[in-house]
Amino acid sequence: MALSIMSSYASFRPFKPSSSLSSSQNIIRNFDENSKYHIRSNGDLTPQKDLDKYRDVLRKADPFDEGLKMIDAIQRLGIDYIFEEEIDKIIQSQSAYKFFREFEHDHHHHQDLYDVALRFRLLRQHGHFVPAEGENILDEAALFSAQHLEASMTRLHRYDQYQAKYVATTLQNPTHKSLSKFTAKDLFGVYPSQNGYINLFQQLAKVEFNRVQSLHRMEIDKVTRWWRDIGLAKELTFARDQPVKWYIWSMACLTDPILSKQRVALTKSISFIYVIDDIFDMYSSLDELILFTQAVSSWEYSAIEKLPDSMKTCFKALDNMINESSHTIYQKRGWSPLHSLRKTWASLCEAFLVEAKWFASRHVPKAKEYLENGVVSSGVHVVLVHIFVLLDETSLTQKTLDFVENMPSIITSTASILRLWDDFGSAKDENQEGHDGSYVECYMKELGGSVEDAREEMMEKISDAWKCLNKECILRNPAFPPPFLKASLNLARLVPLMVQEKGNAVKGTPLALPGAHLESQYSKVVTLAGCRILKYLKDPFYMEYTRNIREMKNVMNSIILADDDYRERSIEALNLVNAVLRVGIDYHVQDEIKSILEREHIIFSDHINVFNELMKDKKGNFNVLVEEDREGLRELFEASQVRIEGEEVLEEAEVFSGEHLKEWANLHRHTSEARSIQLTLDQPCHKSLARVTSPNFLDSFSANTATRDQGWTWMTLLNKLVTMDFKIVQSIHQREIVQVSNWEIKEQLPDYLKICFKALDDITNKISYVVYRKHGWNPIDSLRKSLPNEEEYLKNAIVSSGVHVVLVHMFFLLGEGISMEAVNLLDNIPGLVSSTAAILRLWDDLGSAKDENQNGHDGSYVECYMKRHKECSMGEAREQVIRMIKNEWERLNKECFSPKHFPMCFRKGCLNAARMVPVMYDYDDHHRLPSLQNYINSLLSHQTI
Repeated sequence: MALSIMSSYASFRPFKPSSSLSSSQNIIRNFDENSKYHIRSNGDLTPQKDLDKYRDVLRKADPFDEGLKMIDAIQRLGIDYIFEEEIDKIIQSQSAYKFFREFEHDHHHHQDLYDVALRFRLLRQHGHFVPAEGENILDEAALFSAQHLEASMTRLHRYDQYQAKYVATTLQNPTHKSLSKFTAKDLFGVYPSQNGYINLFQQLAKVEFNRVQSLHRMEIDKVTRWWRDIGLAKELTFARDQPVKWYIWSMACLTDPILSKQRVALTKSISFIYVIDDIFDMYSSLDELILFTQAVSSWEYSAIEKLPDSMKTCFKALDNMINESSHTIYQKRGWSPLHSLRKTWASLCEAFLVEAKWFASRHVPKAKEYLENGVVSSGVHVVLVHIFVLLDETSLTQKTLDFVENMPSIITSTASILRLWDDFGSAKDENQEGHDGSYVECYMKELGGSVEDAREEMMEKISDAWKCLNKECILRNPAFPPPFLKASLNLARLVPLMVQEKGNAVKGTPLALPGAHLESQYSKVVTLAGCRILKYLKDPFYMEYTRNIREMKNVMNSIILADDDYRERSIEALNLVNAVLRVGIDYHVQDEIKSILEREHIIFSDHINVFNELMKDKKGNFNVLVEEDREGLRELFEASQVRIEGEEVLEEAEVFSGEHLKEWANLHRHTSEARSIQLTLDQPCHKSLARVTSPNFLDSFSANTATRDQGWTWMTLLNKLVTMDFKIVQSIHQREIVQVSNWEIKEQLPDYLKICFKALDDITNKISYVVYRKHGWNPIDSLRKSLPNEEEYLKNAIVSSGVHVVLVHMFFLLGEGISMEAVNLLDNIPGLVSSTAAILRLWDDLGSAKDENQNGHDGSYVECYMKRHKECSMGEAREQVIRMIKNEWERLNKECFSPKHFPMCFRKGCLNAARMVPVMYDYDDHHRLPSLQNYINSLLSHQTI
């Protein structure tokens, strides 16, 4: 039985900052720069060889120890799609006989709570069903681990701020219920890491994050242009106009970068769900809604003749979108999914109509009736059917599509999670008063309970729906390809982020981020045609990136093929796979991860009582030694998140681990470990986005290296790979954005300017062609863009900075020292103004990323300076800018010290404007403004005594 190992370990020891560590806490050691996993830049290697080095790390990892931890880290960082083969090999490479023979004869082995919980979770997440006795022990494990983690927070805050943060993240966002896309980037850069593979994969994940981020920006641009072109926003002025938010659903469900076309197509489908929902909720009469539903059921254009023009437009646009998707499949497969897609949309409108009739008649249905209809009206069925078709996997046949169309459990469980989460919050993101009712309202009317009773019932149902979804994803119906299962899971994981519960006071669930917050993070990339051209990564960087991937694969394969010291390598393999998965670069080593986890599955499948025996003593009481093993409790809490219905031991495990972790975190609330534990409790990885939870994981994993002596040499490799992967992925798609954005701005011009633009474009091309034929080179870029010298640039930039306008307005608003002499002086941009403006412009040009929507066609001082001084490097040009800023500050100081023309309040305002410039343009590596955020917080948020 899979949980039988947990009570027979004599090796558990309480964790104390100054004491020796338990085996589950000794999972990492400091990385040796000269180790066999260290990856150095080598210009002689090809990009493919570079990539293989990352994979080598996974291949060489012990599948029974380091490998699984690597997989977990890679998944949490959201780059597991890079290592699919390597991950699969690690999963497959477990040996039941040798592992459990050693376990049975050696009670002092290194397989403790952490190792068992990690292996259990990863195997289940990868489709290998490892049974737990009745599954009830997983409920116990969840409660047990959460209690102990929460209890440990106070002490953690006192002794280890880093670990406190990690535990807090685990509790808040368990890995299984989180999306790595939203959690991965927070793993980077908070604490310096000396871990071999963690550093490697972190570098890769950062590069991949940036690459994919740029791809998403291009996709958002396509979506928003499509949305603008179909004209529904103008026709349906009452409906939501949120294409970026709609895209977030697609981005979360379909995470593989190669699914770009599918994400764009899926967003189009999702947009119609929101628009039609608004039609039913806020705009039309009941008679019109009945006619609209009949039209969608029959798909006859004659049925819409009596509808308002806006509803006709919506119907036609919806029909066009469905036909477009169906035609694509018909061309590839020779058969059309048109009937199935239409039937799905008809079901959605019928469910919307049921809710409209309830509202019109003031009828409050029974809770069960409401939820059955709400599962359909959630729109999840439509989304997943479209995903199933868009993925176009080999399993897509008319038979499998019919199966999906009839709403199997994987769809109903996902839909239940969304509907109940949506109803859980008292404030929806829709512009409505909740007229279609909610589960809370129906439950209270039917059973007479309180709001709290209804909300507790809803949380139980959400938990049950997650168990059902886990079961469907673990048992893996052959009709569902892995990408479809992953999309279903990711949809459920995104729900808490898109539907925020008021006050974030949902105990035992991830803290929800408001949909408005998510949209704000992406809204600024909608107008991508105006963004600054970003510098491409140099070839040596990409070569090192590919070398690191190849090395990671080699590490994982070395673990898979290792026959010596099998038990030790198993723990290494688990940790490696865990790390690779958590940092989100597992797509590089998918085969290796699969091999490791398949081998682990063989080990685990015959021992289904391992959690129960490890957690409890012979009398059935919880083991005191387990309560002190925080690292094991955290992984036990994470493992409890993959439970399915009836697994009481996992429910106990969640409660047990959660309570102890929370208690510890409360006692150490000022330590980093306490904060980390709280994050674990709030965001378990299975139910959270990897982009949200992976930073917490990586920080904790890195911090543990300083005090543990496990001898795993792939951690620096992982850290480096993660960072590089983020940059590479971002760079690739930034190029694509520039390509599709350049010169397409003409489409937004009035007709007369389009004619002018076309004429200008024609003549520059004709001139370029003549030069090309005569001289063999194309001057088109020079004709399209001419750079001024640096003096001309700065003279104009002082005005274009807007500082002159601001300071003139400020002068009159202050109302002091106003005279014709002063006004005339201001008109001519005196030194006080020009120096302030020059400081702003030069500071702005120093940064590689502006917060303006432009693509850099207005140049920069650096660019102009380098053009004139061709021998000058970028570094020398930047030094010149810094000298210019110093000079302008000297001028500004001189003007401010002279009271000759302007009053003190105006001079002080100019000084403060210049002082604010570094705060406004102090971007970090993630293009964020931490100084500005701290400034705002200090003024508006932080309380002073």
